[in-house]
Amino acid sequence: MKPYILWFGRFKGQSVERMMFDHAGYSYLRFILREFNDKPQLLARIREVMQRGEQPRIVTACPTCGTPATHIVAAGDDREGFSFEAEGWCEAHCPEEHRRQKMPLKFSSVARFVMPSDQASFLKNLRDHCGLGRERLTAERACDFFFPA
Repeated sequence: MKPYILWFGRFKGQSVERMMFDHAGYSYLRFILREFNDKPQLLARIREVMQRGEQPRIVTACPTCGTPATHIVAAGDDREGFSFEAEGWCEAHCPEEHRRQKMPLKFSSVARFVMPSDQASFLKNLRDHCGLGRERLTAERACDFFFPA
């Protein structure tokens, strides 16, 4: 499958799939879903990518049991900002002292953060847990992530 490239607006020329990994891009995709009704193919693609983003392929294993991680710990608050632990945990083995601060490893979790810097940090951590690393993420690589061959 090929990346779906936007032909209008602030993110003209960027792919829907790549925008999922950018805090401003993710917000813009949510805006498109709320405000545009006359672009059915675009809306269908955004919905599909967002649905797939709810169960991303996580490569990080829980350090306790080795199953794929489902959560990370986000320590902090909306006023001071958050810091994220690098380790991922499964639901059953998240340390008890962090239960209130656990954050699901899925794209929609970014909307829980108010500050753009926290949103960007969360998405960088999610990329790491998905095995995409910090190197440049192209439209093709992002598309391959959501639509593996």
